[in-house]
Amino acid sequence: MSPDPVTVAPDDDADVATHTFRRHESRQLPAVDHRMTMGMITSTTCCCDRGKSWATY
Repeated sequence: MSPDPVTVAPDDDADVATHTFRRHESRQLPAVDHRMTMGMITSTTCCCDRGKSWATY
């Protein structure tokens, strides 16, 4: 595990996640809220569900 991983917030939309995936050349991003991991977002999920908040899952 990386000591300072790139993350998204659970309420970020797919556009934010897509930008983060591209900027950091990543395929998975942890969704973190107040230092607690809420889930993992994948580039596949992001492409399928653009415009939704991750908090809806």
